[in-house]
Amino acid sequence: MDTFLGFTLTLIVAAILALALKRINVSPVAGYIIAGLIIGPGLKLVDANSEFVVIASNIGIALIFFEIGLTAKLGFLRRHGHEILMIALIELFLNALLVTIFGISLGLPLITIMVLGLMALDTSSPIVFKLATSANKLSKQALVQILGVSTIEDLILMTGIALIPAFARLGQLQIEEAFLSISFVVIAALVTIVVTIQVLPKVFSFINKDDDQEVTVLMLLVVAIGFGILGGYMGISFALGSFIAGLAASLIDIPSEAVKRIVSLRDLFAMIFFISIGLGMPGIESGSALAYALIIAAGIIILKFFAFSSAAWLSGNRLTEALRWGFYMLPISEFAMIVAREGYKYNYINESMFMASALAIVISVLLSSRLVKNDEVYAAKGAALIPLRIRSGVENTAIKVRAFLFERLLAARGGRKLLMGVASKVAIIIVVVAVGSLIIQMLGEAQVLREIVLIAQLGTVITVFLTVLVEIIRLGKEISRITELTQPKKTKDLGRARVVIRNCVYLIIALMIATIVVLSVMTHFRGILPEHIGTATTNLFTFAILFAFISVVFYLAYNRINGMLEALERTVESI
Repeated sequence: MDTFLGFTLTLIVAAILALALKRINVSPVAGYIIAGLIIGPGLKLVDANSEFVVIASNIGIALIFFEIGLTAKLGFLRRHGHEILMIALIELFLNALLVTIFGISLGLPLITIMVLGLMALDTSSPIVFKLATSANKLSKQALVQILGVSTIEDLILMTGIALIPAFARLGQLQIEEAFLSISFVVIAALVTIVVTIQVLPKVFSFINKDDDQEVTVLMLLVVAIGFGILGGYMGISFALGSFIAGLAASLIDIPSEAVKRIVSLRDLFAMIFFISIGLGMPGIESGSALAYALIIAAGIIILKFFAFSSAAWLSGNRLTEALRWGFYMLPISEFAMIVAREGYKYNYINESMFMASALAIVISVLLSSRLVKNDEVYAAKGAALIPLRIRSGVENTAIKVRAFLFERLLAARGGRKLLMGVASKVAIIIVVVAVGSLIIQMLGEAQVLREIVLIAQLGTVITVFLTVLVEIIRLGKEISRITELTQPKKTKDLGRARVVIRNCVYLIIALMIATIVVLSVMTHFRGILPEHIGTATTNLFTFAILFAFISVVFYLAYNRINGMLEALERTVESI
């Protein structure tokens, strides 16, 4: 069949399916993907690799990520940043932890686990906004926080997509090339952002002297696509180049009418992009493959809900409110399909996982649409599953931490800088330990002399140990300065407060390091289990051990941290 005739038929099918799904509150994106599946892998009427489809879908990617940057609202994040950033960082940690447990339980490679983590992280902001405004049940502050977290998720997702090739080299034990690639991506992105912010406003001012909106729209289109192509040539990915252009354009006073026209173009080409995903998606040839895709999709949705709801709860909100927010943040973003496409292109995920990304989007939107209708009832039932003693204890602990950070530390002069210093040092420790354990694991799988492997592993352990030791010493000094800043009166209780805060931070670091080490050990543990017990038994056994260990450790750590915070509260009151 002629390409244009086949594609016209695809658009007709997509419109019918999108309209039908919209009637039951499902994102039309699902209809576009299904239409592509029917016309492409199903009837084989359109080739996904045809020049027209490739060009149109690339324009769709450019405009999608350009709009993300254009609407990122960095000033908005600065105004409401403290609470939003706290939720987002906790969600990122929990997402990484839960998806690693899930992936190791299924015996997945580390790079595949990373791709799944990115797919499970991002929320569809347009769907969240539509659900929240239609239901009209959330407070303005709650809506601001969940949309702010969604924006940070977009930023993290963009970084992850850009770094997928670098992590692939790390997975192939090309360690030097991987870190060179990561460094180049970071430097190239920063240089591009700086140059773009300096140059783009002047170019727009010169072109837009006559206030010609058509020329402005054309210029925005050129910038979105041009920076995408530039990003591809520079090695920072096509999508990231368009995103950076959008960030720079967000600093320019662009007429609202021009933005509306760009959004209309975005809608058109984004539709073609999602259709092209369906066209290029591999067919599911067996029931077992479809069942596996459903399991992965269910895992992605559950991980997303637990990671965000737990993060909102641990940030000082009541459990019922956190669960309600989780219902609204449940819809998996359409960009999960872009992550899946990148992963599939590099052979990091198989056909079932590619299909799982589409299933996760459709199922999560359906679930969220149903849950928000009676969100208060479902949230109350969910909260009742947690014993009152544990629920009250966690909420009180989180409120104490939040009060100390926001009311004492950030309110003090220089407090923000000190807090960022502590956070950066903790992040360095965790990243060094995680990368070190990854390198040790990969060295163990390398096909070289055992003596060389042992020497390399020993060198890695020593390097990690010395780096962590230096950062812990520096961290201790930062904590002492924080204590002096928040407790200006020099009394005998000041030393006790310093010890309590330091022990609290050290315990959290030890908890994270222990979790990373145990997860790394479990990847080796799977390899020594007898093969005759079967894959399903191995997966369940691995998951049971991980779940039991982490539950016990977190319970013990919770009691310890709560005791420390109570001691700190008594010390502060006495001062």
